Amino acid sequence: MTQLDNKEAVIDMVTSLSKYYRYTTRAEQQLTKLSSEMDLVVHYLNIQSLQTNRIRYSVDIPEAMMSQPVPKLIVQPIVENAIKHGIEPKKGPGTIVVKGWQEGRMNRLVVEDTGEGMEPDALQSLNRKLLEPMDEHMGCGVWNVHQRLAHRFGPGSGLLLSRAESGGLRAELRWISEEENR
Repeated sequence: MTQLDNKEAVIDMVTSLSKYYRYTTRAEQQLTKLSSEMDLVVHYLNIQSLQTNRIRYSVDIPEAMMSQPVPKLIVQPIVENAIKHGIEPKKGPGTIVVKGWQEGRMNRLVVEDTGEGMEPDALQSLNRKLLEPMDEHMGCGVWNVHQRLAHRFGPGSGLLLSRAESGGLRAELRWISEEENR
């Protein structure tokens, strides 16, 4: 981008990188508001879209949900997997959609990609492995996200993977609101 004299893209990249690294290196709190987590995700998506020029994204989460507490770095690994395993292997542009909603005390946040997706058997096996102790065949990112949500927020909370309508992968993060935050 510098060689092409694209100063605006360089400024955007540096700004996003600095905010991304500032957030990831702060370890004083394990919980954060969803709004802070989504700021990180948007910076990450901006960095990725500037690097490859193939990634499009949209984020649609109701303002009321943004104050919900979540473990730090709970959404970014899912978005990273969507890019790495969904968009990158596919030729041409790809899209990441992040949307959220609340149903009573249940918060739902979905990350969908327009990648190749997974075969139904592989998807079922991966969902099953999320419930088991981690082994050398299981990537730690999605397993860690599921376990952290389930342990912090209790039954019904966690990660569920399924096929997106686009044919790519759909990752749904679910967690129950704590009473004092509703």
